[in-house]
Amino acid sequence: MKWKPFEQRGVGIKRATKLVETAKKSISIQIGLRFAKCEMDYLLGQYAL
Repeated sequence: MKWKPFEQRGVGIKRATKLVETAKKSISIQIGLRFAKCEMDYLLGQYAL
């Protein structure tokens, strides 16, 4: 991700980059947990049959 060079006010480029990377990981974890829950529900449903 490229940051605009004139965006120097506020958080700072290093911290903003770190926040973006952390958010990407957080979103990945949430999606992974949702998928795992669906997979467990599916497998338990198959086991009950």
